[in-house]
Amino acid sequence: MANNASENPNTTFTKVYGTTGNAPSLDAWSVNESGMGQDPINTQFALPQDLDTASPITVDIHFFVDVVGGSSGNQANVQIRADYAAANVEIGLSAPATGFAETVTSGNFTITEPTGSAGAQQNLTHTTTTVTLNGALMVGKNWAYLSLTRIAPTSGIEYNRDIFLAIFDFKYTRICP
Repeated sequence: MANNASENPNTTFTKVYGTTGNAPSLDAWSVNESGMGQDPINTQFALPQDLDTASPITVDIHFFVDVVGGSSGNQANVQIRADYAAANVEIGLSAPATGFAETVTSGNFTITEPTGSAGAQQNLTHTTTTVTLNGALMVGKNWAYLSLTRIAPTSGIEYNRDIFLAIFDFKYTRICP
C-alpha cells in the first residue's frame, strides 16, 4: 500500500507495546477527516485464480484510533474506488480504458478513542469496517486496484481527527475443483 506521496506508511506508533528503544512499533497510513484534503491510500494485488465471483466478496478495512485532545464526533465513513483488469488491457480514464469499475462506501462506523494510555505508553483502539465488492466485475480479470478515501458520514457527527489505516483484508469464497 502507498499514498499519492509515495509514503509507505506515513505514521509509526512507537509506544503501544512499550516505551524502550527496542519496543516493537506499529505502522499505519493517516486518513484525514472528509473536510480536509484527501490523500488516497492505494493498493493493488492479483485476483485469486480460485475466486468464486458468484459468491460474496468483501474487504475488511482495519483502522487504529489514537487519543487526540480536542476531538469531537464519533462517526466515520470511507469510500473505495476499485478497478479490475485482465492482462493486456489498458487501465485509466482515457478511452479505450473505462476508469474505475466501481465505487463503494462502508457506511457509517463508530470511532472510539482508547482510554488505557498512561504516562508515555500509548494505547490504540482497533476498529474494522467492511465493504462489499461486485464479483461480476471481476470475471475474467486477474488484477485489482483499490483506492481509499474518507467521506462524510451519512448521519451523526464526523470524528474530526485522523484515523489510521492498518490493513485491507480481501475475503472471498474459493472455487473448489
